[in-house]
Amino acid sequence: DGKLTARHDQGTKDSKGIAIKIDSKGGTVRNCRIYNNTQGNHYQYGAIAVLSSAGHVDRCLIDGNHNLFQATSGDGFGAGVYISAGLVENCMITNNTAFTGGGAYVDGGTVRNCTFYKNTARIAGGAKATGSGKVINCVFMGDTLNASVDTSAGRPEWSGTGSCFEKCAFVGIDTLPGTSSIKVNDPFVGASVGDLHPALGANGIADKGQDYVGADAALDFEGNPRVSGPGVDIGCLEADASQFFCSFDAADGKVEGFFGENFGLVSDIVNAPDGVNFGYDWKLTDKFGNLIESHDANPVLALPAGMYTV
Repeated sequence: DGKLTARHDQGTKDSKGIAIKIDSKGGTVRNCRIYNNTQGNHYQYGAIAVLSSAGHVDRCLIDGNHNLFQATSGDGFGAGVYISAGLVENCMITNNTAFTGGGAYVDGGTVRNCTFYKNTARIAGGAKATGSGKVINCVFMGDTLNASVDTSAGRPEWSGTGSCFEKCAFVGIDTLPGTSSIKVNDPFVGASVGDLHPALGANGIADKGQDYVGADAALDFEGNPRVSGPGVDIGCLEADASQFFCSFDAADGKVEGFFGENFGLVSDIVNAPDGVNFGYDWKLTDKFGNLIESHDANPVLALPAGMYTV
């Protein structure tokens, strides 16, 4: 727990767990960094491999692992994580490279509340899940492909069996796995400056995850309570529900143009101090520069056809 840094291991052919393997005896790896491990032979699986139902990986940074021994053959599964049983949760999985499943290859077991960010592979830059594997409450953003061999509908973020993914959030793809995952435009407070905390508001990923037994006692990647608001967040970090936040939203997240109709603007204010009064100042400009203003909280405007900037 917090005392292990595994790096630079290269592994042997057909091995599972280049740096760490949790086998049938079980075990827990918590609050550790697993990074810069490189595949040194064919058909290797994960910088960390979880092969037992008694295996548990929690609150770990798994980054910079390389599992692409040969760029043109099907070896290297899950540069960051390979799991066939057990549980991986609350982990930041980033900047890993594999042939298949840059961040993770999920053959079984469960990957829950993890953040997949800027991983790469020839197939499934973020994660591939199949069989009895489950990927739940995870967010995927900025994962890429380093070749054009992946023709799956979920490329570059996911591949495999859609029903393996539950309550996940994806940026930049239109084909979502399963029936409960969501598409988001900007799930983080500030990804461009390295802040991957969940964004609050209608377009964020706070409170949009699937509840599970033990969530109230669980901790996120940083050691904060897993549930700080009305529900479980998506991703490895929990939003600070005590933070003041305001935003606005339009139907489907974005309206670029329409042909004359009623248009509603919805304000969203979270965690305002008691006794504070708010004013509202909506300004819309059409393509001719004409200004339309409203000072209602949630105005419904009858607008002529056109393009508007809010």
